[in-house]
Amino acid sequence: MKAQDAKLSAAVEMEALLCRLLEVPAGSLEARRVESRLAELVRPHLVRVARHVARAWRVPVEDLVQEGLLAVLARQRAHPFRPGAAGAGRSAYPAWAMQLARQAMQGAALTWSSPVHLTDHARKAVRRAKRTAAAEGVEVSSVLRRQGLDAETARALGEGAVAKPLSLEEVLSSRDAGAESRDASWERGCRGLAARTEVLLSLVDSSAERLALVAQRERVLWALYRLPRLERQVVQACMGLGRPEGQEATERTLAVELRLTQAQVRRLRDAGLAKLRAELGVECPEPEPTALPMRGELRRLRVASARRGQLRATEQMPLLAVAGRA
Repeated sequence: MKAQDAKLSAAVEMEALLCRLLEVPAGSLEARRVESRLAELVRPHLVRVARHVARAWRVPVEDLVQEGLLAVLARQRAHPFRPGAAGAGRSAYPAWAMQLARQAMQGAALTWSSPVHLTDHARKAVRRAKRTAAAEGVEVSSVLRRQGLDAETARALGEGAVAKPLSLEEVLSSRDAGAESRDASWERGCRGLAARTEVLLSLVDSSAERLALVAQRERVLWALYRLPRLERQVVQACMGLGRPEGQEATERTLAVELRLTQAQVRRLRDAGLAKLRAELGVECPEPEPTALPMRGELRRLRVASARRGQLRATEQMPLLAVAGRA
């Protein structure tokens, strides 16, 4: 009874504090006092959530509690919680706070547990290096290297994948070198280089044909992404877009992946392609008329075989009946 009375009194106090928080001016001393008392009341609920998240991610509980309290306070200030939704003597504020805190705790735990993430120290080092590089006129990676970072980390934090701009001759030579390589692993590694080469060539080549091709690609992509979700997925998969190795998906594969029938996949593909043609102003070529084997030998064989099977089944029925009587 004492626990129930304490819980009831805490819920009533939360509702009163929430009503008071809506009345006082935002940012005042009274509002800060009310927020502090709300944090004290909701903290035991957040501790339960933090323990569960800490067991799953192996991170400190206290840090997770602080992250949850900060998330609840920020949301409360941006969008104040309206009391009275749970009825008399009850409060929905703890459940609302626990949901917000769980999301914030999981995001923080994911960042802390990830082996690759930028810390505050690294961000400050990058900002200092950028200011120094701009003042000296050198690359950011060289300044980071002078600060004691290894070459790969300095390159990743500094310029990223492209350390310096390449000329057209260097781009073409690198593409030729990648094409001459026969090793399969080397070819897999050069696919990213080929994509970057295409981008660099699009920046270098500013001819009318190239610009028209780029504009046409943009129109196709915009028209594709304006399709409904299922039609877009089916059309993309049938074209090989976003598929491994660019392989076109069959109707049976799409039917299994999307949990549809092959007829539904076919209708979605036809509808999507029709909308794309209408959007791009492309006329669909009419299929060439083909002569169907109306009186061909194949059709006569099919009908005859079906008829023979039906006659054979009717002939076996009396025999089975006689055998049953015996």
